[in-house]
Amino acid sequence: MRVAVFHNLNSGGSLRALTYQVKYLRRFGHHAKIFTIPSPGFRNPLLYFLYLYLRSPSLHRQLARQIDSQNFDVVLMAHDHLTQSPYLLRYLKTPTVYYCNEPKRDLYESEGFTRTSLREKLNFIFHYPLKWIDLINTRHATTILANSKYSQKCLEIIYKRKVFVNYLGVDTKKFHPSKTPTSRNSNFYILSVGTLLPHKGFEFLVKSVSLLDPEYRHLIFVGNGGNSRYIHHLNSLSNSLRVNLTILENISDLELIHLYQEAAVFAVPFHHEPFGLVILESLACGTPVVAINEGGPIEISQSFPGKSPVTLSPRDTHLFSQAILKHFKKHRSSSFSQLSFIKNNWNWEKSVRELEVYLKTSSSKSISSHEKTRALSHKHGIGQGTSVKSL
Repeated sequence: MRVAVFHNLNSGGSLRALTYQVKYLRRFGHHAKIFTIPSPGFRNPLLYFLYLYLRSPSLHRQLARQIDSQNFDVVLMAHDHLTQSPYLLRYLKTPTVYYCNEPKRDLYESEGFTRTSLREKLNFIFHYPLKWIDLINTRHATTILANSKYSQKCLEIIYKRKVFVNYLGVDTKKFHPSKTPTSRNSNFYILSVGTLLPHKGFEFLVKSVSLLDPEYRHLIFVGNGGNSRYIHHLNSLSNSLRVNLTILENISDLELIHLYQEAAVFAVPFHHEPFGLVILESLACGTPVVAINEGGPIEISQSFPGKSPVTLSPRDTHLFSQAILKHFKKHRSSSFSQLSFIKNNWNWEKSVRELEVYLKTSSSKSISSHEKTRALSHKHGIGQGTSVKSL
């Protein structure tokens, strides 16, 4: 198949996932060409909103004409970081598969998205039209895919249409346990990875870790961007609670893998995490996980036969801190059978083979529609060989 791929993603798990999806589609013999519309930086809020509501639709319309003219069988669509569901969906004639990792959550959820300052409240008001735009855009997708059953349920409630599940995977050749024996006791730290924003629940994690004995109050947060004011708040909070916090931003994959391998426990305090790609990466590196029993992490935990390397906890600081300590002392690393299970069941080849089916099915839907149009045209005397002149 000829597959056009669109995204306008910032760095992070969604972009990592899309990179693997494209890599394996090409490995399976498909022609995949990537399109994007990088947005400029904005210092003036007025220019930003003018671009968002006026300029961006025009650019997407132009790109749609370009893609349609190149005879692609289907378009694999990821998010646009400005609007979440891309404007491109409404302008394309080529069938589309929209891989929706999550809706624009700040418009649909309240937990983890508190707005206290006047600026935050005004920002929400001016972004509110995106809720309507998002609904219209997704209505035009041929097929919508979600990364978990939890996401599927949420998206079906919001968009009032059928959504299918296509789980993501992990590269176990890249993410793997350390080849040299290490002692997690000698340099104990708890690791968490995600965008440094309130809905990731890092404040909750700092408070949970503060309940541990001082020797275990070592936290490392790895982020790929976020809110500078929130980062300052996390540092101030950790200092007041005597938690040793290190925040690392935009590190390399090699550095991230090393942190996964050396961590005592990987903590997932996120609010209603849709899936949890970082959970798979941590497990593949042999590090156990403690997560809030919400959203996608539940599905990852329940996928393991027997004892799961993912411990689920309520959103309670005391219970979460005890789960961290208990998991560290009793289950320091994933067993060989658990690592083998990840390699065989949570791999990218399996994930993209399933994605391939949805791409082919969506493309065939368009062919069926085209055949119906041709039949109708023939019935009214407008055959394939009829020239404009004869009409």
